Amino acid sequence: MERVWSGMSALANMTTIWPDPRELMSTGSKLYMEDIIARCAESMGCLHLQVAVVEPTTDLVTKISNGSTPLVLKREWSARGHHVFSRHTADAVRKFERARGVEQQAYGSPGHDFPVPRWFVQPYNASLIKLGEYRVFLVNGIIYQTFVTTPKNGDITVLDVEDPVILTPLSMLW
Repeated sequence: MERVWSGMSALANMTTIWPDPRELMSTGSKLYMEDIIARCAESMGCLHLQVAVVEPTTDLVTKISNGSTPLVLKREWSARGHHVFSRHTADAVRKFERARGVEQQAYGSPGHDFPVPRWFVQPYNASLIKLGEYRVFLVNGIIYQTFVTTPKNGDITVLDVEDPVILTPLSMLW
């Protein structure tokens, strides 16, 4: 990752790249965004879902996947649920071990210049599986980012996270 990042940075200094790799570093950090949202919520006296950074283990994944621990394990710099483990994750331990192996190959060990993704847990939210989720992040009343999370093809074991398609109602065009 250090070589890739170095090359992308050099290229970005010479030409326009979209999306800018430096922007991807901050937006891909789920914990950075969580921290900003938590601070905003606290400043307004509102509650916010708490997360905790953890060192993931196969034991933790086993407890989550068998439902004995009501948590969801997630990783930073991941999309489309590739590094999300819940009680609905099929073959969770094997999937987790494979993900950790790929992560080790890509990022190496901590202590290098390039940050290694962190793993975190948050409470399991059963309604997300049945109802889906529409997340809208507002900053000073302006929409900053939006996501829609729904079961993919009706399968609750696979969540599809995507940007919403927002259409202008015909009534707004008159």
